[in-house]
Formats: sequence, C-alpha cells, structure tokens
Amino acid sequence: MGGGSFQGGGGNYLHVTKGKLKGTIAGAEVSYDFYTGVITKMQRIKDEFEGNPLTKWRLHMQDGGEKVSIDFLDASSFMLSFFQRLLNADPNKAITVGVSKSEQNEKVSFCWMKQDGNKIERNLSVLPQPEKIDTGVGQVKNWAPTMKIVNDYVTKHWGADAVVAVDKKSSQPPTKEEEVDDAPTPGKGDLPF
Repeated sequence: MGGGSFQGGGGNYLHVTKGKLKGTIAGAEVSYDFYTGVITKMQRIKDEFEGNPLTKWRLHMQDGGEKVSIDFLDASSFMLSFFQRLLNADPNKAITVGVSKSEQNEKVSFCWMKQDGNKIERNLSVLPQPEKIDTGVGQVKNWAPTMKIVNDYVTKHWGADAVVAVDKKSSQPPTKEEEVDDAPTPGKGDLPF
C-alpha cells in the first residue's frame, strides 16, 4: 500500500520525481513517499518527452487487489539505488519502495527499501557506481557495466522480455527529474530509514 490510499482500480500510474512518487489517480493528483507491494513485472520502455527519446523502467507492483505501475528513468541515481537494494531483497515477497530527495540537487531522487520491516542496504560490491570517463570536454558516466548487471538480474527474475526496451507511449509524460545526475549517492545511514 502506498503512503496514502489509492482509488481507481488497476489504472494507478506513478512516477519518481523530486523525492516523491507522483501521479494522477482517479482524476486526483497524488504524492507519496513510498509504496509497498509485491513486484509482479518489470519493463524497460522507450518513450519520448518533448521530442527527445528516453528509456525508463516501469515497475509493476501489487498489494492485495491494488495494482500500481511506477516509472523511473534508466541510467539515473534512483535506478542505481533501486537495483543496489533490490539485489539484497527477496523479489518474491512484499517490498516497500520509498523515495528520498538529494540535498544537493532537488531534481535527483534516491531509492530506499524495506522488507519485513527491515531497511535493505545497498549492494555496492555487485553493483558499484558507474565509472566516470573524461571526454576532453567534460565527464560522462559509463553505464554499460552497470546495465549489464541490472539486465542479467531482471532477466533472471522477470524474463528476457523485461529488459528489451519496448516502444510504448505512456499515458503520463515522463519527468526530467534527473537532468543533472552528478549528485553523490547518499552513504550508509544518510537516509532517514
């Protein structure tokens, strides 16, 4: 269940933005800190926003009869912290997926998780920060090794179709919440949970 009550059956769509899960449910704008449920499906989706292509993850979760889809950007701080924690969780049991905002950049969000009432720590040994590469003009992050680990994990638990980015226009415009993704990921104990 989310950090508030949902209405409107199976059409519940949320996205990660500025430290919150936000969306429109049954015609009402909603904002939550977390959602608790069992992950039933994951997808990578090719989409576009203002004519620019982007790839995002769609996480399908269910709590009893309530279903929700949560979108977050691929190759982002939220995605990295989500999968770093998911690697240490039991994907077959209910998980609380929470969102916190970076203190350095309000557009950057991080994931926190709990399972069975216990905080799930990040698995930095299996899924480290992407390496920064100097291009001569600036630095960029090399997400390729990170994405291989993520794709292998998702394929193992939700099937090969989950990691193939499908063309699908979402009913909600994606957010640009992580335009600048250079904020440091919070260390152990930096999150309030």
